Amino acid sequence: MKKVLALVLAVMMMATVAFATNLDKDENTVTFGGSVKPGKSLYLYDSGMNNPVSDADYIIQGGSFTAKVNSTNYTITGTKYTSGRDLVESISFDDKNNQLVVKTKEDYTLKQAKDLKVEFTLKGKGKGGAGDVRPVNIKVEIDVTVGNDKLSAPVDPDDDLVLWAEAIDGTTDQPSATGAHFTSVLKDDTVVKFEKALDGTDTGNYGTVNITCADDGETEVTFRGYKNDELFLFNNAKANSALLKAYADNDAEISFLNFVANPTLNSTATIRFYKDEDSHVYVMKDGKLTSEVKWDDDEGAFVLKTRTLGSYVFSDKALSFTTTATSNPDTGANDVVGIATALAAVALVSAAAVSLKK
Repeated sequence: MKKVLALVLAVMMMATVAFATNLDKDENTVTFGGSVKPGKSLYLYDSGMNNPVSDADYIIQGGSFTAKVNSTNYTITGTKYTSGRDLVESISFDDKNNQLVVKTKEDYTLKQAKDLKVEFTLKGKGKGGAGDVRPVNIKVEIDVTVGNDKLSAPVDPDDDLVLWAEAIDGTTDQPSATGAHFTSVLKDDTVVKFEKALDGTDTGNYGTVNITCADDGETEVTFRGYKNDELFLFNNAKANSALLKAYADNDAEISFLNFVANPTLNSTATIRFYKDEDSHVYVMKDGKLTSEVKWDDDEGAFVLKTRTLGSYVFSDKALSFTTTATSNPDTGANDVVGIATALAAVALVSAAAVSLKK
């Protein structure tokens, strides 16, 4: 008993400001505070271990515990939400790196920050602690806000908003934009809100938006953003692997552009796809090609008029409309869920390699 008491006292002395030790309940208490972006995670680990997470958007909490933080030494019990249950994707152990991971849900529609308040206990089990004793319990208390950042956009028609996305090669070089007064890089955690003119005054009701997209700037979008509009305009060029597999027999060079939040606008946008004239440009919804965009001689580009920005597929060869695949282009989680016809099943299932156009 003396050895156990000495151990607990030693743990308390080693504790940082990150947590306090309660001797009566024989447990450590760790408290998380601050803010986290949707889709990001909170990590709890023993400070004596090398923590593999370095992303500044993650919240990391270390401490000196009596055992490594993994499912061998602890079990998660007594989970109680005060608010924000719908914000959490999972609470689980990462046994490979000896840490607990609280992952929030990726939400590109979250425009107002929400509170996440939850508590649970990591109950020690077995004899994985120092001195071959049962690990001391760890009570975890989380009180954070979950939300995206906001970019204030001008509502003065004379102050255009020019946005550009990270290109395939990872660069975010500002495009040339004659007459543009306001520029910013689109990020995966930022909502654009139209509210002020550049001089800080409230002088207008709308502003013109020009987006240079993530497919190396080969797609441009123009539309009118109205006062109080809040739009998640982030886009990327990540591939839908299920669709690539489905069209393997075409031996086509296929690339992608995805507005991950599928934002609906309050005005009609003009999308110009500056691809080779003999290319094929398709609109994709729920993993299925739904229409083909036509070439416009006057514009020298493929042109689409729409109020919803979605996902688009580019190919050097014609693709059929009989294949259905589901995917999450932002996370790369893809699954083939069906073949529309028997002919598609014969023609599309193949092990042939597909070259992804850069």
